[in-house]
Amino acid sequence: LSLRGLVGDPDGVEVIREEIQGPVEQAEALGIELAEKLLARGAGEILKAVYDQHD
Repeated sequence: LSLRGLVGDPDGVEVIREEIQGPVEQAEALGIELAEKLLARGAGEILKAVYDQHD
């Protein structure tokens, strides 16, 4: 199983990409690990800014 994740700001100025691979039997764990990698690289701040714009 190969998963790709991307989080970017609406302007496309800042984009964070990650990819992870592993057995399909570990799909949930791989998804969690991918999300953690994105968050560690700053995806949380981008998502917060996007959500704050829509409030």
